[in-house]
Amino acid sequence: MILAFLAATVMSTVGTVIEVPDKDTETVRIEALVKLPTLSPIQRSLLDGIAGVFPCDTATFSKGQINDLSGRVGQRLRATAMDDYLRLSYEVLAPDVLTGLSMVASTLREPTLTTSQIDLSLQALRSRRLGYWESALKLNPFLQPKYSERDITNLKTLVFRPENVTVAVVGNFTPGAPTQRWQELEMLWTPGRLPAPEPGADPLVKPPQSVESNLSVLEFRAQPILAKDASLPTRLLALVALGNGKGSSLFRIAREKLGWSYRQEAVLSPTESGFLPRLLVVESQDEVSSHDPEALRKALLEDIVAWTDDDRKRAIGMAEASLVRGAGPSSLYFLPSRPVTTGWEDRGFLTAYWRLKTGEAWNPYQLIGKMGFVSLEELKQTALELVTKAQAVVSNSKSG
Repeated sequence: MILAFLAATVMSTVGTVIEVPDKDTETVRIEALVKLPTLSPIQRSLLDGIAGVFPCDTATFSKGQINDLSGRVGQRLRATAMDDYLRLSYEVLAPDVLTGLSMVASTLREPTLTTSQIDLSLQALRSRRLGYWESALKLNPFLQPKYSERDITNLKTLVFRPENVTVAVVGNFTPGAPTQRWQELEMLWTPGRLPAPEPGADPLVKPPQSVESNLSVLEFRAQPILAKDASLPTRLLALVALGNGKGSSLFRIAREKLGWSYRQEAVLSPTESGFLPRLLVVESQDEVSSHDPEALRKALLEDIVAWTDDDRKRAIGMAEASLVRGAGPSSLYFLPSRPVTTGWEDRGFLTAYWRLKTGEAWNPYQLIGKMGFVSLEELKQTALELVTKAQAVVSNSKSG
């Protein structure tokens, strides 16, 4: 199954629930995404620790019950924290969908979290070694938090609120039933009064401090795109033309002309208020110090000026292949270490994420259609502006 199915399927959206019925499967995927408010760096790290505790006991269900329900399809409830969302992903058999929704809601509404559990989770995060690519993608470095029980309570009250949650239900179920169940569950949800803002809350993106392995990353970090910006299709197309595939400017310049890169790619990373276009060039640690980022910038600008309509058509084709057919590289890096795909696992996630982020339904055909109206001159101008205004960031290796 592919994400294009979402554009062709009648989706029911009521409140925070998006239903995508699919009678051809025996399971149901539940994706609950929590939109994150402005958090301090320490709060972000504490939230990472909390995500690592899930699944856990709640006031209504035990961890064993939650694992048993998803274990019938060989899965388990998984939690992931990114810069703009907390994700709970849960897959159950079709007859278990309403119970599954109850367990997801209970995990968000009434988790039983102890400092000992969170300490173990944070210890695992501290000792985890990220690969060079995930290190390069991570915008906010992990900071060991000092926290109290009150900090946990305040963070739960701030983040785990029904108005912050968007739920996608994809699979074999009776239409309307998931929405009704979630509305019933929301009536039980009393999150409490919002706590006072945390001192030092900083929504600005922090450059990565270091990269695991003997590789380093040279990055051009462009101006952020607001989630509801009408220019998003144009700017995404420019990003694809710049850095997706062997026909891209980044491959021609960084790899073939300058001979710098081990890996080069254009990515769109999520931020609190929107998306961040980034051009990443991975090279050896020995070479990065001798390379001038401005030389790469100059060469990219010269390449963009020489674009023809074939470059525009290639970019549209690359975007269509990745977003609709699941072929080729994608720039939508909305997950910790990889882009979203057209597979079953990512299908429900992107349904919920795009609604949470933009307020609109995910429709790849519509996005590609808008790209088709972008002229060559408009594409070149957008790419020139992106590269000219981008901030150069170098992330050095920890070892090697």
